Amino acid sequence: MGDPERYRKPEEIHHYQEEDPIGVYRKYLVEENIASNEELNGQDDLALQEINEAVEFAEASPDPAPETLFDDIYVEA
Repeated sequence: MGDPERYRKPEEIHHYQEEDPIGVYRKYLVEENIASNEELNGQDDLALQEINEAVEFAEASPDPAPETLFDDIYVEA
């Protein structure tokens, strides 16, 4: 994979960051007093913890057998 910053101008990157739907929604939640930054940060921490646990589980799991490569790809009609 390439580095996207080599292909985009800093202003363009800043524009996309400002328009990021997650950031925009987070700002809306705080401005409308629907949630606080602390609550949202707590949710971020929980999500990151779940992601880390999933990664640890995947890394600790054995590799699948090669003969299962095409299992569950197609639906029998």
